[in-house]
Amino acid sequence: MITIGITGGIGSGKSMITNYLSENYRCRTVIADDLARKLEEPGGPCYMQLVMLLGKDIVGDFGSINRKLMAERVFSDPGLLTSVNKIVHPAVKKYITEEISALRKSGDAPDFYVLEAALLIEEGYDEILDDLWYIYTDEDERVMRLMRSRGMPAAQARSVMRSQLSDEIFREKCTVVIDNSRSEDYAQMQADLRIQLLQKERADEESET
Repeated sequence: MITIGITGGIGSGKSMITNYLSENYRCRTVIADDLARKLEEPGGPCYMQLVMLLGKDIVGDFGSINRKLMAERVFSDPGLLTSVNKIVHPAVKKYITEEISALRKSGDAPDFYVLEAALLIEEGYDEILDDLWYIYTDEDERVMRLMRSRGMPAAQARSVMRSQLSDEIFREKCTVVIDNSRSEDYAQMQADLRIQLLQKERADEESET
């Protein structure tokens, strides 16, 4: 099983590439944000820690955390946001590490394990993933996409981009760059070529052992 991390800035097209791999290859795909929400649910490893940190009034209907109230609190208090991240991010990484290990031992692992996350580099996922893909899209194109898809004002979109890693750091830390500035077909073709190379390298390794 080859493990792949999909990362890039907001509006770059990470989800498009992740969905393409899921639909065209034998993959287990994980979206880090979705997994984090799962781990924050009642019974999850982050739930009680978050309730203790944010207060019992953060609990909404049916015992779940009121995500709107949680967002209002953490994004208005950088210190609180840091504390929340220290609870959630390690739990997500631990879950993924254990799942990859379990799949490899199962004897029925998929060909690929694909993790999509904006913070792959910051959270050190290069330690546990075989290949890190940077989905690159020109900044002006990303702004236009965010305005169309999310109704996000251009100034807000550029502000979020400035808070994320630079293009230079993404290129330095990732194994490969997928250029998504043109058409989806062009980006998907690059993904196919990378998959083919990874498969060949793995086959060559196995033939040598």
